[in-house]
Amino acid sequence: PPVYFFILGIWARVFGESIEAIRALSLTIGLLSAIIFYFLANAIFTRKGSLLPFLAAFLLSTNFVFARATRFGRPEILTLLFILLSLLLFYKSFKSPKLLLLGFLFSALAVGTHPIGLLAPLILALAIIFLPTSKRLPQLLLLGLSTILTNVALILATQESLSGFTKALILGSKSKIEESIDLWGLV
Repeated sequence: PPVYFFILGIWARVFGESIEAIRALSLTIGLLSAIIFYFLANAIFTRKGSLLPFLAAFLLSTNFVFARATRFGRPEILTLLFILLSLLLFYKSFKSPKLLLLGFLFSALAVGTHPIGLLAPLILALAIIFLPTSKRLPQLLLLGLSTILTNVALILATQESLSGFTKALILGSKSKIEESIDLWGLV
């Protein structure tokens, strides 16, 4: 999925292509993820003076897997950021419905960042199922439509850089698929 590499390309143009620069992107995304996680916990645990949001952000930032993921230039940490943003905006959309589409957009970006990003629309779809009946169908349709359209746009935007086999699968060129199968000896 191209989203991480698109962001990495912009980052590399600004900060360079060194290992340190690439790791700095992951560290920055990790810091943003911890901050968004704080806001999500704060929105859920609304009691005044509650330390739970700070504790949640602290536990996330000291988690071994999270801390390790922020040290390497890999797309998983960006996927986590997009999932957290989609959950936060979905939760906040109960008070401000305009945020719903933005939450769905981040959900779609999570899918376009890493295959594990499929969790974002699945989590949102499960949450929508528990909404009152009158709100379910429009929100499920909007979630599905935003996920599909965003990822189709990403595929079309990056089709020049796709391998012949992937492009053939997407665009439906049977001869290219057969050529690739022959090349790899898959039959």
